Order: sequence, then structure tokens, then C-alpha cells
Amino acid sequence: MPEGAQVSDTGSSATGELAGNGLGRIADGAAGPPATGVSSTLRRIGARAWPFSRGIRSARGGDRLLLVPQSLRTLDPSFKTELDSGCLGLAGSVAAYGGGSPFAILPPTDAWARALHNFSWLSHLRASDEEAARDLAEEWVHAWIAQHRTSKGIAWEDTVAARRLINLLANSAFVLAEPDARLHATYLDLVNRHLTFLHARLSMRPASLETLTVATATLYGALCIAEQEGIVDAITPLFCDLLVREILPDGSSVNREATAIVELLLDLLPLERCFTSRDFAAPEALRSAIARAIRYVDHMRLGDGMLARFNGVGPTWPDRLAAVLAYRDVMNPPIEEARYSGYVRLARGASTAIVDVGVPPPFEASASAHAGCLSFEFSAGTAPIVVNCGAPGPADTDWVPLARGTAAHSTLTLNDASSSVLVRDPVAEARLGGIPIEGPERVERVVRDDPTRDVSVTAWHDGYLSRFGMRHERILTLAPDGRRLRGLDRVSGSGRLFAGRGKAVQPFALRFHLHPRTRVRRGETTDTVEIALPGGEIWELASDGHDLHLEESVFLAELSGPLQTIQLVIRSEVSDQKEIDWVLEHSELAAARRAAGIAVGALAIAGTMPMTAPVATPREATADDGAAAEDNPTDVTAHAERPALRLVASSAANDSNGPDADEPAGRPDHLAEENNLGADTGADLQGVAEALGRVAPASANDVSGGDAASDADPSDDADPTDDRPAKT
Repeated sequence: MPEGAQVSDTGSSATGELAGNGLGRIADGAAGPPATGVSSTLRRIGARAWPFSRGIRSARGGDRLLLVPQSLRTLDPSFKTELDSGCLGLAGSVAAYGGGSPFAILPPTDAWARALHNFSWLSHLRASDEEAARDLAEEWVHAWIAQHRTSKGIAWEDTVAARRLINLLANSAFVLAEPDARLHATYLDLVNRHLTFLHARLSMRPASLETLTVATATLYGALCIAEQEGIVDAITPLFCDLLVREILPDGSSVNREATAIVELLLDLLPLERCFTSRDFAAPEALRSAIARAIRYVDHMRLGDGMLARFNGVGPTWPDRLAAVLAYRDVMNPPIEEARYSGYVRLARGASTAIVDVGVPPPFEASASAHAGCLSFEFSAGTAPIVVNCGAPGPADTDWVPLARGTAAHSTLTLNDASSSVLVRDPVAEARLGGIPIEGPERVERVVRDDPTRDVSVTAWHDGYLSRFGMRHERILTLAPDGRRLRGLDRVSGSGRLFAGRGKAVQPFALRFHLHPRTRVRRGETTDTVEIALPGGEIWELASDGHDLHLEESVFLAELSGPLQTIQLVIRSEVSDQKEIDWVLEHSELAAARRAAGIAVGALAIAGTMPMTAPVATPREATADDGAAAEDNPTDVTAHAERPALRLVASSAANDSNGPDADEPAGRPDHLAEENNLGADTGADLQGVAEALGRVAPASANDVSGGDAASDADPSDDADPTDDRPAKT
């Protein structure tokens, strides 16, 4: 049956009554430690009803389906074939399947269990175009109903139930292809039950991306099920408010993760069509959010078309990205600066660099955020060269702590610490689904973009200021033809001593993680390295007078799993101020520069950034302000501070008024004293050799003229992310 068409009216009406009482407020969960700091704040927020809840009424079961919403997620016809061979693969993990109910299988991972319970497999069974696949889908739906009559466990997590409702609606024509009145009644009862459940849950959730997903699914149900117009009217204002809260004026999500926006667009684009198919006017907030988000996704792509690996971006599904970008306006080019989320795009010739110059997300949205401030990725043509390690897929979550650390990013780490700190609190971690982070509190940047000349960004952050009395400043300049990227990293400050924690001389490491498809060869001197791209092009990284160490690294953002790769590292020390000049350039330019006797430091580069007065923060500015800044070809100066938090985690984290400014006045007993991410994974980027035994080696990335493992400094035990408890 075509998408958007009316479904057969065969079958009796269904009431959609809920079985069980799985609608308790968030605050009614398991008891935690005595309320202090973050914990008490989370409990207060969790118990607070959503402002629109007074206008929400219980859903009344509709007697038929009116629409089959479009699904933009690519189908996998091989899913049924794999089942026939005894393999049930979901979310990157595989379980043995010998027939019967898959819900009786012990899940290999929680991600696998969530994928099973969200019914994503319905679309894959539909893709096989076999009668046996439809019979199996019907069998599994009945098995799930029989085993989950009460609204408890992973199967009834809000986001899992939301995704399940969308999949039930999108595949209803496939499952209900036969005129079976009993099956139709059962299926309709199931979708009504989900609509009632999600409708009620909306009154109990705080604003978040997850709540936006729940609201989206509720609207899907209300638009596709008959006689639910009242719910559409009641939910639409809440939905629009969530769009404004969770999608920034530049199109980014509040958590600054580009893949989150891609997944959201895969739901929002068909939802807009559902509004028009039912003769409802699609909300302006929905149309505006879609347009901004698509431009943002385009902004975050490197030359190979994939998303840059910042702040939780892991393996990119090309089909999903292509489905979203099919809706872009080709006459409207990508934005050059995502001002509100803090990503700058430098593009000249065939080269692209994307730089993270933003503060972390708000506390309640930072559970998966990375400590990658001032990191960058760079591509020449369609070949990525410098990358971040990225986030692992759902089957490799043991790499997550390492991936979040600054050492997993192409930027500078001071004293083996990260630029962000972990906030360890059991209640916060349970409610947010991960360990939130704080800092840097302040990031300033200047973007200079003259279309006829080079383009540059100058930025600094205060992530190390309170702990080590130092700040990191970075200047990146891309030449007009895109064949030379000049860089300067400056560490400066008072270098003051901290009682029991720091040294007058602070070691630092400047890292350049390379894409696994590159090949590396030492240059003529120890301060140069040649990088061969897949197409045969040669680039060179050079830094006069500073040895480039070749060390092992890992590329986590690969669909097939982690890959071994190489990182180029410059190590030095600083007590007051230290500058490192470096250049990444095409080999032809490098040869000409050496022949002319021009040192790296002698290349013209932007000067020190002036400390201008702060402009509006992301939460204070308007969309018009952002658009004006993005379209302005002159210098753009931005000062970013952490947006006002809906959850107040602690007092100012990086107060630098005294030597013990970052020590809490009183530390609750339940907060961890030491929780570095390297310890959590059993490996850090300098000791990653042991972990790489379970990582697929890169097909290229081989080293000529030296061995990466032997070149590493064994005394450098990097602490990928520092950890500090919340202040009370």
C-alpha cells in the first residue's frame, strides 16, 4: 500500500487501555544517596511536571489507521537471510537465533536489547519481500505482546516505546497485508496502547532531546490513528516548544552532536508530510527547525561527505546522511560558522577544516559530551587526513571513556589532563544515562574570512586555568588554494604552583590523529612527516625544531569497529609561555618552502586574538542575530560561556582566585575521589598497544622509516579526562 494512503478498515475497534501502571514520575525511581548538590537538583527537576501537562488529556483509542508514515531509514534485505542462518544482528552485536520468540534470548548488550524492543527489525523484514518474512513479523509482534503486558523494563523505556510506535505505524501496511480481522484488532490495540502511554509520559518528563523524540512519536500516532485530532491540538504547542529549546538557531542540537540531528531529521521530515496529508498546517517551528538542521548537517561534513567526529559523533551511516541531505536546498550553501553550537568551518579550494570552538553542552545534556575543545579535523579533496578518534559504535562501549578524553582529539593536552572535568554523582549518572562533564567555562574565538584571501580562526579556552594557571590558544589559517594549513598553538599563563597538584613546569602534548586510510613516512628530519593519501597525493606535517613522535592510536568511528591508526605527537614543557608553530601542506609547497629556506615559523599567520567585549551567549541571542553573523564576511568575534543551566550542577567550576580554587568546600562521601578515564578502560592513548590487540589493523597507515610503537614515550601515561566531583 502506498505511504500516506488509507489503511483497510477491517477489524473491530480497540480501547487501547494500558496494562500495568508504568507511568510513575521520574522522581519515583530507586532511592539514591542523601540529596546534595547535583542529586537534589535532579530530583527536583525530575519531579516537576511539564508546563503543558494541564492541557493533556488521556488518549481515547481510535478505531482505524489513516496513514502509513514514510520511513527514511534504509532497509536491510539481508536481515532475513541472516536469521535463516541462525544470526540475529542488531546494534552492532549478534545473538544466536534458532527460531521462536527472540524476546527470550539473553541480550548480548543493552543496545541490542533496545534495538530488539524498538521493532527496527520490522523494516528489515519488510525489505526481504517474502511471505515468510511477513509471517515472522506477525509472530514476533504476538510474542512481544504476550511477554510485555506490563509497562516495565527496557522494553518500556520512553524512547524505546517511542521508536516502537513509529516502527509499528511505518510498517503497518506490511504486517496487515492480509484481511485478518483479529490481527487488525490486535495491532490497532497495540498502537493505541503506545499512544496512550507516550501521551501520559509527556506530562512527566523534563525538556530534552529524548522528550522531543517522545513528543514526535506521539504526534505520529495522533496523526495516523483516527479520531485523535484533540491530541494533535494539545501536543503541538509542547512539540514546538521542545523544537525551540533543543535545536539551536544554527541548527545544532543542544548536546552539540551532529548524529543526533541526523537521527532527529529522519523523524521530523516524514512528520511534516503527515501534517500535510491530514490537512493540518505543519507548524512553522517544525519547518524552520528542519531547514536550519539540514544546513547544520551540511556544515559538519568533511570532503569525504561524512560527519566530522566531534562530541559523540561515531560511525556515520552514509544512507541516512544521504536521505537527510536529499532535502537540502542546493542554492543555500553550508553555513561557515555554527555560532551557537561552536563549530567553525574553514573551506578553501578542495580542502576543509572543521574546528570545535564551543563550550560543552549544558550539564543535563553533557552525559555523552567529549572534552575536545579547540580540536580540529582536516580533509584534502575527499580524503580525511587529521581526525579525532570519534565515538565507538554500540557494540564497543568499553571504549567510551577513552573516546571522551582530550587525548583522543587532535588538540593540545596539558599535564596529561583533559580540558573538561567529570562530575561524578550516582544520581546524576543514573538520570542522565552517563557521566556529565563541566568546563571549559569560557571559550573566545575570532573568525577572519575574506573570500579572496585565506580564512582563519583564533580561539582560546580556560579549561586548564584553575588547575594549572594556563590557557590554551590556537590559530588555524587555511591558504586561499586550500593546499596549506598553518597552525600555532600557544600555552600561556602564570605557571603558579598548586598545593599537591601541579608543577612549576607543565608538560604538554600536541596531537594529530591520522585517518587510518593514510600512510605515514618519516621526512628527512625528525620534525617532518610525510602523509600519503589513498589517491597518491602526498602532504607533509612539519614543525621546526620540535620532534614529531609517531605513536599508536585508534579510530573508533568506523562501522566495522575500531581500527588501529597513528597519531603524530609533539611534546614539550611550559612554565610561563610556549608556542608551537606547525604547518600541514601539500608536498609541492613543502619542497618549495624548504628550497627557499623559509622556516615554518616564518610563514605569515594571524596574530594574537584581541580580548573583545563578550557578545550574546547562545541562550540569549536570537536566530536573527545568528543569521546576521553567519552572513557577515568581515571579522566575527564571539565569546562563549556555558549557557544558563536548567540543572545547576555546581558553583563556578573554574574560579581561579586562589591556589585551591578548584577544591570543593566539602566533598560528599559518595562522590569518587579518583575516576580518570584511562583507568576505566584499562588503557590510555599512550598505553593503547595492549588494547589494540582486539582492534582491526588499518589497511594502510603503515609507517616507513620508523616504528610507531617504539617511537612512543613509555613514561607518558596520559590521563584522557580529568575528574572532579561537584561542588556543594
